[in-house]
Amino acid sequence: MSKDMNEKVSIISAVYQVKPYLPQFLDSILAQSFRDWKLYLVDDGSTDGGSAVCDDYAQRDRRIMVIHQKNQGLALARQHALDVCTGEYIYFADSDDWLEPNLLQRMMETMEQQQSDVVIIDYYCNTGDKQTCCHTHGKHIENLSTAEALLRIYCDRIPCYMWTYMMKRNIPQERIYCDIFEDHSTILKWMSHAKRITLLHEPLYHYRQRPGSILHSTGSLKINATLFRVVLDRYDFLRRNHLLEEHQKKVDAYTIHVFLKLCKDISRSNVSFHEKMKVVHDIRRAIKAFPWYSPVSLGTKYYFRQCIMRVSPKAFIRVTDATSLFSKPIPKLKRKLRRK
Repeated sequence: MSKDMNEKVSIISAVYQVKPYLPQFLDSILAQSFRDWKLYLVDDGSTDGGSAVCDDYAQRDRRIMVIHQKNQGLALARQHALDVCTGEYIYFADSDDWLEPNLLQRMMETMEQQQSDVVIIDYYCNTGDKQTCCHTHGKHIENLSTAEALLRIYCDRIPCYMWTYMMKRNIPQERIYCDIFEDHSTILKWMSHAKRITLLHEPLYHYRQRPGSILHSTGSLKINATLFRVVLDRYDFLRRNHLLEEHQKKVDAYTIHVFLKLCKDISRSNVSFHEKMKVVHDIRRAIKAFPWYSPVSLGTKYYFRQCIMRVSPKAFIRVTDATSLFSKPIPKLKRKLRRK
């Protein structure tokens, strides 16, 4: 990449209190076999010495640009970099994770060979010394239309992590606004602008699960209340833009299913009954806006949950908290819904 030319790929990464993991992350960027990139590191007010690490690496390689700002949260940090980056393609990476050396190369090759607007990869989940390959069990390469991709993303049959996506510069049009589930709240909207989305079933990214991450450090009631608002926002986005109308029953049933799972999780959380009721009441109001769905659409267990919730949220909380009827652990939104 010459000084007079924009980079082919803009890599965006927010940095906050991840100093122990930064060298591995930055070394994995520098090791990329595809060389035409620029890394936009947004130091979001780190106080652990991570700022100095960023500056040190920027001095080593002119393709690394560091932006220092007061702490504003992950969403605004990412958006800041998105506003100033100049690449033809956008790729996000978390600064406590790391990349396989051929990640950018394989994504760019696929983007060009398949003439795609977006390429989505598989990944490894790393927890301590344990590594698990997380993928969607499909063909090596799948090409999807806008509607096919939106339905799979909405129903969590395609991962909703920004670091699994590379996209053309014109795709991310809506602004990033949510610090918890920001990927989930934004990606669906961005994908509505893509005409051709390609799934590349190769694990090329290492997602580090650690106790200090955002989701692990936030109370479950807040997590589920935020997730409710994000899911409702995504649903409203589809309706406002007349998207997936041919799949409306499936979208509705999945949305109710998720709302009921959130209510179950909230009912079993370690907070007061009054706090539970405030959130569950809001979710119940959203559920009542949908038509009744039969056991065929929801499954028997969720049909009965729906019945109890529509009649009495108090009864739902007490029954869920006190009986084994709802004893199966809740998967978070990333688990697949049983296909109808």
